[in-house]
Amino acid sequence: MVTLSYVDSGFETSSHFVSHLGAYQGLFRQLKSFRFLYIAAKDAYFQKAEERFRSLVKRPLESDVSGELLRYFRVSRDIFVTAVKARN
Repeated sequence: MVTLSYVDSGFETSSHFVSHLGAYQGLFRQLKSFRFLYIAAKDAYFQKAEERFRSLVKRPLESDVSGELLRYFRVSRDIFVTAVKARN
């Protein structure tokens, strides 16, 4: 199982954590399962981080993305066909 992490130094704002989650959103969707470790020096940071994680990662992953997945494969197919035609 893949384990990802974020170390909160306590010097950054929560927007850094949000940006971190956003950067990995595509990877989260690709993985069948994963662990995410939030590491911080103060317990006070954990509740807000959990709320952010649930709203930005957990809920979107639980939603139906079948339409988005179909679109991805169609676009990938079109790009592949275009590349093959360009070579010939």
